[in-house]
Parts: sequence; structure tokens; C-alpha cells
Amino acid sequence: MKNGTEIRVQEATRATRLMYYSNRALSQSGQGVFMVGLLLLAGGSQSGAVGLSTVFVAMMAGSLICGLPAGALTDRLGAPRALFVGATGRLTVIALTLLLPMSPAAIAVVAFGYSAASQLFSPAELALVPAISKHQPAKCHAMLVALQYGGQGIGFGVLAPLALWLGGATLAVQVGLAIYVGVTALSALLNFGLPHSVRFLSSKQSFSFRGPVLYFVRGSSAGYAGILLAFGELASKALFVAIPAYLKDELALGRVEQVLLIAPAIFGGVVGLVWGSRSLRLQRAAPVMRVCLVVSVASVIALAVLGPVVAGVASSSEWTLLSMLDNSRGMSTLILTPVGLLLGFCFTVTPIAGRAILSATAPAGQHGRVFAMQGMFSDLVCILPLALSGISTELAGARSTFLLVGGLGIALVILLELTRLGRLKPLLIEAQAVTRSPIA
Repeated sequence: MKNGTEIRVQEATRATRLMYYSNRALSQSGQGVFMVGLLLLAGGSQSGAVGLSTVFVAMMAGSLICGLPAGALTDRLGAPRALFVGATGRLTVIALTLLLPMSPAAIAVVAFGYSAASQLFSPAELALVPAISKHQPAKCHAMLVALQYGGQGIGFGVLAPLALWLGGATLAVQVGLAIYVGVTALSALLNFGLPHSVRFLSSKQSFSFRGPVLYFVRGSSAGYAGILLAFGELASKALFVAIPAYLKDELALGRVEQVLLIAPAIFGGVVGLVWGSRSLRLQRAAPVMRVCLVVSVASVIALAVLGPVVAGVASSSEWTLLSMLDNSRGMSTLILTPVGLLLGFCFTVTPIAGRAILSATAPAGQHGRVFAMQGMFSDLVCILPLALSGISTELAGARSTFLLVGGLGIALVILLELTRLGRLKPLLIEAQAVTRSPIA
């Protein structure tokens, strides 16, 4: 063909799926231990605070600058090839970390380079889902989320502390390098086990974003998924900033009590992974996301106001059972358990459902650009609210952050429902006309 070559995609074999999921686990654990080493090297330089801020700024710059071109390159190369190129880029940057002296300039180069390579690796990994699990995208994305949490847990919680104990930050980076040798090798093998893409595109086709933009704008489920994925990431990151201060400063809980109260959120996340992998079907994904949005917003607002409100009502009540619940901190602690369970479930199910919609409905040859656009949109949406959440938590307490996230969520619910009803309005008018007609 003149503008590209069509290729028939067959679903992956069991061995190929095993390589794909193993690659996910290795890449997440390697990234975790490398990031710990890089942050410690940056913080241990002559200007520690400058080094740490440089890492975060450079990585954000890499995402915003390279996100869309990398998504287009993913569609141009085909997802398996793009995955290999991205893995090779990450490997090269990690090796560069061991060669450069850790000055602020070198830190910026390493952080930007790793982020730039990640913009190619991550969309390529997600773009492979239709080839890995064409008929069960939710199950595949549930597995990816589980391996993300598990791999990061091993990287941050096991490999990094062990490497730091044995040899410091440099050894942590070396462990990350060794793991990424395996990631790169597996990525190369996947090129033989998977079709490169649904189609090879010309440069003109792959670097055009008109199609992906129209896909999000005209496709109600795709646009809804993209927006809710961004809000879910924003809410989870904002709560990650605020919850430690909430447990320690406002509820005055010790470490053991904090762990016990975080456990329901972990359990809710596990339940969400299991349910998402077994029971979530594509036709139910959008309604499930809508319910998760409403439940998440209600839960965050409950964290902010329900404890003090119930305690205030109880203190003025003559009912004996209710008057026993007149302690604001005690009520907030009690409410945190079911809220944590619900939030853990919703924050896990939302990315599974949203990404499943994108994997199943994105046009052939556009998955790289679709996931790159969604990731960049999430980053843009998160920047200002996350900065505000940090400031509000520091100056006005964690409850102010909960109210900020809850307020944004309420506005989003109203906007999305009005938009949805707007699409239904022509159908409602037609139905009313038929009902009022003499024939009816």
C-alpha cells in the first residue's frame, strides 16, 4: 500500500504472554530500585535540595516535551519495536548515571533522558494489550496494574533497602542496570513473538494527531475514560500527599495504628484487581467508571467533614448510643476504615476500566498516540492541583486537600453528567414526540 502496509494481528501465545508480563514485573522493580538510587545520589550532591527538585522538574519536562512525539513514534515503529527501543533507552540512561559525576546538570540530563525513554516504553507496553489479550482487555490491564504494584513494591521495599545496606546508592543504580539488561533482552524476544503492529504507518500518518483527537472528542466512552483516568491519577496522588499528615497530625495515630488503617485500602485494591480481572466486561466499563467517580468523591468528602459532623451531632444528642460517638478524632478514625476500602477499590478499578476502553475502541494503528495523549493530559491536569494540595496540606491541614479534591470531583461529576444528558437530549425529544402523537 502507498501509505502503509496492513498486517493481520493474531493473539499472542501463552509463552509470549508470559514474557510480556515478566517484562512488566522486571521493568517496574528495576525502575523502583533505580529511582531510589538516583534520588539519593541527587540528594547527596553538594546542593541536595536543588538536586532533588531537578529530578522532578526534568522528568516532568521529559514527559511534556517527548510524550506526543514518542506516542507517534510508537505507531510508526510498531509497539514491539518501540518497546525494545524504549527499554534500550532506559538501559542507556541508567548506565550513564554510573559514568557521570552527580552534578545538578548531570542529574537533569539523566532524569530527562529516563523520562524521555519512558514516554516511548510505556505507550508501547499499553499498545500491545490488543495483541496480548484481544478479547479480555480488562483482564490484561488488571494484570498490568497488579504487576506494577508488585514490581514497585519489590523495587522500593526489598531491592532498594538491600542494595543501600550493602553498597549505597551506587549499588542501587547498578542493580537497576542489571535488571534492565533483562528487560531489554525480553523486549527483544517479544519482537519475535508478537506482530509489530496492526499496521505499519507512514511517517505522515503516524505523526498526525487529527485521528486520535477526533477519537477522544467524538467517542463518548473514550473521552469519558480519558477524563476519569486523569482525575483518578490526580485524586490518588493528592491523597498520597495528604493522608500521612492526616493520620499523624490530625488523628494523632502511631505507626502501628497508621498501618492498620491503611490496610483496608490495600485490601480494597486487591478486591478491585480480582473483580476487575474476572468480572469487568467492556460493555460495563463506562458505567463502572461513573460509579467509581461518584463513590470516590463521596469518600474523599467524608474524610474531610463526616467525622467532625457526626461528633458534633452526637455531642448535642440525648440518645445514649449516639452520644457515645462525640469524639471527632475517634469518629474520623472509625470512618477511615470503610472509606479506605472504597477508595482502594475505586482507584484500582478506574484505571483498569478506562484503559480497557481505550485498548478495545482505539482505531488500529493509533494506540501509541492515544495512550500518549491520555498520559500527557493526566500530567497537565495534575500539575496545578498537586501543587495546591501540597501547599494546602502544609498550611491548612489535610482536610483542606480532601475538600479541594472533593470539590474538583463534584464539578467533574456535574460537567460529565450534563454532557451525557446533552447527548441524550435529541433522543428524549424524539421519544416525547412519538409519545404525544395520535398514532402512539
